[in-house]
Amino acid sequence: MRVINQRVKSSQVQVNGEIIGKIGCGLNLLVGIANTDESELDWMARKCLELRLFPDSANDGGRWDKSVEDIGGELLVLTSTPTIKVRGFLTKRHRKGAYSEWGWHRD
Repeated sequence: MRVINQRVKSSQVQVNGEIIGKIGCGLNLLVGIANTDESELDWMARKCLELRLFPDSANDGGRWDKSVEDIGGELLVLTSTPTIKVRGFLTKRHRKGAYSEWGWHRD
């Protein structure tokens, strides 16, 4: 499993001109999941919610002390199973089920 996160002021996803997902301040999460990742799902979800990626407005130094939960932010989660392969993260344990599950062909 891999998650690429991006801190955003606002974000939206459009398909054929129609907005299918929209958030205000929060995180975009590009998630690549293989069928062998079930045991990691809860841990990764908690990790994304607890990442301290937002500044503490009371702190003039601009330290990033707040999580998305702390600020009442939102999540826009986009599944991208090819992320595991494209980013070079397709490990041996992922290869076993990934190709057939996602319809990929080995070259």
